[in-house]
Amino acid sequence: MARKEGAVHPAVAAFVIALFISWLVTWVYALDRRHSVPMPTQMAPLPDGGVLVRFGDRLYPVNAEGTTGAPFVIPGLSEYSGLAVTGADSVIVYLGGERPSFSRNLLRFLRLAPPASPPAEGEGLYRCRRAGDCRFLAHAPGLAGVARLYWRPDRERLWVVDSGHHEIRRLENGAEPAPRLGDFRFPNGLLAEPERMLVADTNHHRIAAVNLADDGVRTVARIQPTLLYRWPTDLIRVGDQYWLLVGRDNLEESRLYRYDGDWNLLGRGAAGLVDLLSLAPLGKGALVADRGERRLWRLDAEGDPLEEVALPGLAGARERFQYWRRWSDILLYGGLALVLAGLAFAFWHDRHRLPESFRGDDLHDWRHEKPARGEHWLAPVGLVRLRWLYLVLPVLVLWSMGVLAAGMEDPKPLVGMLPLGLVIVLVGLSAFLMFRYVAGCAVGVHGDMLLLQDARGRRVAGHRAEIAYHPTMLVIGEVIVPVGTRAMPLFPRWRMRRLVAPALRGARKLSTRECLRLVWRRRFWPLLAMYLSFVLLFAACAASLLIMG
Repeated sequence: MARKEGAVHPAVAAFVIALFISWLVTWVYALDRRHSVPMPTQMAPLPDGGVLVRFGDRLYPVNAEGTTGAPFVIPGLSEYSGLAVTGADSVIVYLGGERPSFSRNLLRFLRLAPPASPPAEGEGLYRCRRAGDCRFLAHAPGLAGVARLYWRPDRERLWVVDSGHHEIRRLENGAEPAPRLGDFRFPNGLLAEPERMLVADTNHHRIAAVNLADDGVRTVARIQPTLLYRWPTDLIRVGDQYWLLVGRDNLEESRLYRYDGDWNLLGRGAAGLVDLLSLAPLGKGALVADRGERRLWRLDAEGDPLEEVALPGLAGARERFQYWRRWSDILLYGGLALVLAGLAFAFWHDRHRLPESFRGDDLHDWRHEKPARGEHWLAPVGLVRLRWLYLVLPVLVLWSMGVLAAGMEDPKPLVGMLPLGLVIVLVGLSAFLMFRYVAGCAVGVHGDMLLLQDARGRRVAGHRAEIAYHPTMLVIGEVIVPVGTRAMPLFPRWRMRRLVAPALRGARKLSTRECLRLVWRRRFWPLLAMYLSFVLLFAACAASLLIMG
């Protein structure tokens, strides 16, 4: 069967599809390798004043001087579930569960990643010793997501915080968890006090207290140190202060904030660390995990970094993370750029074969109609009448940037959004000026003569070769009148088909290049400002991504 003229060769189409699938699988693989690099996640205080830190399938004890001891080796640790220390050589952990990402599920489907291997007794809570031998404690299905464990030695009671199911339960004497306590939304960190447990109730933006006597729950503090940071995820007690990790709505870029005993904000701690994951009291200060840089830091009593704590294998994990992050970003942005370039090329290559409704040029199809009798004029409609609303867009953008500037302590996001915000202001102003110009224009016919009126009130008439037209404008001599497209008409399109299209019989149709050249030669500033603003919009998007990324 012969190919249609201008059609793509099947071999070329198959090659392009195979290339796209290969790029997608490669990017998913790089993304999975990036996310599979271990990082210090959960921490738990030790009886001797140190901290037990989870890194991969090992639990490393860190003393008050920042020295690392011999680890617990526990294969099958759930990545996001917490751990609870019950003795010098005993911990309670969650085994067998995982929260696989889309990339990991896809790679398993393609047989490019190993399948999950739960323990023989099923997923649940286990009591493990340093040698790695684990004894089943209780079933706790669903804890494979974000969860916290906390052991209260004074009451021999394990607290289980199931963030994904918005529940807090207690586990006593090896029994199943008791009914949930209180009304929480994504609870997170726990802190034990003599007669109560403090809970970081993340999505309620509060610190709640659970009374140990009657299980009553009350709010002790509302957390909103800044406009954007009001989602608390972890808390500890350092001296007479409360230290909190507070994140944004996506629970990333968490920061350390210090409060006094009455929950008055004292300020930030570790201001140079902007993506903290967990913290635990250590000595006179704390130990924090920096998720963005894959580092552990020891802080002093004022929250300032003292030194970096080195875990075995952490430096290599950081290098692997940076390597795969760089490659995943290159594949993502490079692939998207190639896809957009391919679509632009296909659009340009087949521009003459696109439907008329898509190109917006539907006037020449009606040129065979009979000219109208008498004189008729068309006034602008639609977007032109709503031109004052385009002044609202710059006001909203400037107001939003002011609000963000007031709520951000880190200027980098605001600097990243500044080019995009300024260009959006320019787009709104140029659109207003454009539609303000069109509001003073008019299009008319007198028999088979085309009549145009510009914003200055000049009227001209043209016939056949004296007229030049484009899907977006009509031109006679020095007068240019934008008319919009079928999708975004500036004049009533159905009346233009009946009245104006017959007057275009014999007129010269402008190509897009000729139209741009004409606009530039005539210095038609309303359209030039619109074109320039849209070009700058794409450049500003790229600049904002580079600054913020």
